[in-house]
Amino acid sequence: MRVLGISIDDASRAPCSRVDATGTRRRLQALIAIGWPAELLAAQLDRRPNSLCRSMTGESVTARTAHDVATLYERLWNSQPPRMTIEQRAAADAAQAHAATRGWLPPLAWDDIDTDPTPPPAITGASQRSDMDEIAVERALAGDHITYDDLTTVEQQEVVRRLTARGSSIRDIAAQMSTTKRTVSRRRASPGAA
Repeated sequence: MRVLGISIDDASRAPCSRVDATGTRRRLQALIAIGWPAELLAAQLDRRPNSLCRSMTGESVTARTAHDVATLYERLWNSQPPRMTIEQRAAADAAQAHAATRGWLPPLAWDDIDTDPTPPPAITGASQRSDMDEIAVERALAGDHITYDDLTTVEQQEVVRRLTARGSSIRDIAAQMSTTKRTVSRRRASPGAA
């Protein structure tokens, strides 16, 4: 009778068995939302980009795929993608923009990425403050090695707004965010700046 008391979870399934793809899809979307390009994620998983795309769109994935993506996610969820070259920065920005247009949430938006209910889609015309990763903003404000380029447009706007409200000069903000005074000045002057 002890055999009947053993539960089967995704970790104990045979590698080729099929499991629900929700957690896998959300993990990949969350990594893309913080700037990890799908091509780079596919390479890290030793897969082709079209195979990764199937994992993000299907109803189920293999237990091995779920495990591999969960392992990659644990390694990358709190780190930024490479941004050393112009190409890397462009790829990361494109990944973030792609995720933003689809409403994909960053890692810190989930309490339990596997079981949280799916949040409602963003209402068109609603305030962009809800699309902001508050933790990233707080880390940037605290000077926790978050640069201007690490943030989304909405987060950049909010950090500049808050630092300005605290009395920081353009020069101080630029130094704290590792960007130029001109960039900060433009961000201050952009629509929605307070």
